[in-house]
Amino acid sequence: MRLFAVFIFFAAIYPAQANDLEMHGVPEKYWDLRNPLKPTDDNIGDGKALFEAFCVRCHGIRGMGDGPDGKNYNPPPAPLGYTINMPVSTDPFLFWSIVEGGHEFGTAMPDFEKRFEADEIWKVILYLRSGFMDLGKDE
Repeated sequence: MRLFAVFIFFAAIYPAQANDLEMHGVPEKYWDLRNPLKPTDDNIGDGKALFEAFCVRCHGIRGMGDGPDGKNYNPPPAPLGYTINMPVSTDPFLFWSIVEGGHEFGTAMPDFEKRFEADEIWKVILYLRSGFMDLGKDE
């Protein structure tokens, strides 16, 4: 969690230097990853279904870390609804975080390496980038 907090702090205070921080802590094997999927309605819909099935219990419907299970964790789940638009939320960082979970940050987030195929992870990322925080307001 401390490493994540450092990312957020420096990305917010020094946005011009955010590129230097984006890969700090991300294993080199993820550095060149870019989402190969287009943000189609189908891909975003699939990402939403995966997020609702696997992520909402901790991250909450709007990704603010306030899901029913997330309230029991210390540190709490990442507030994705807020951080998704920060410079630290690069494709490599998000993919790595989902694949390897929160172990690096001392959080309870499980790894999804054996649960999701790569394209499913990319669909979740597309959903996060689609403005998902606003999508559940009227539900």
